[in-house]
Amino acid sequence: KILGSSKISYINEEKYGISVLDDLFLEYERRLEVLKYYNLESILEVNNHIKKNNLDIECLVPIVHIFNVDITKVSETFLSKLIYAIRFSLKVGINIIVASKERNELSRLELNKMDIMCLNIADLTTSVKLFGSDMALRLLKKGDVLLRMNNIIYHGQTPYISTSDFEKICFKG
Repeated sequence: KILGSSKISYINEEKYGISVLDDLFLEYERRLEVLKYYNLESILEVNNHIKKNNLDIECLVPIVHIFNVDITKVSETFLSKLIYAIRFSLKVGINIIVASKERNELSRLELNKMDIMCLNIADLTTSVKLFGSDMALRLLKKGDVLLRMNNIIYHGQTPYISTSDFEKICFKG
């Protein structure tokens, strides 16, 4: 699916997720080669270089993959691919979002120094693991969000959309 100048995919089952991750790794390698070729550090720098020098090639658009699968029930193969993608894909303009409703799902992911956005957490253990305190338990209103970036925690408010409305948008067309 295309939204503006980004490519977005919604994954809600493991078999499709493995296929998406395999394609993602090919795209990751391709984008890494582009970074090496131009001797630049990020896709943003590459796109600025392309525009600045009026090169006759397309800019690299961001890619977003939204995974809404039960992490507690997926295979080790899927899990290891997902963790690898989360760790390394952001540098090349590939964003991975893992949506979770279950308490213990996120404990299977190795989220040590990764950026985390949390909309709601219902148990103390997960809150402490992700944010070092019980602060995620205080997300009470629809749209409340905690964001951990570079080990700094921000509290904010986001637009709210229900899960059913989100799925309607993803599956439209």
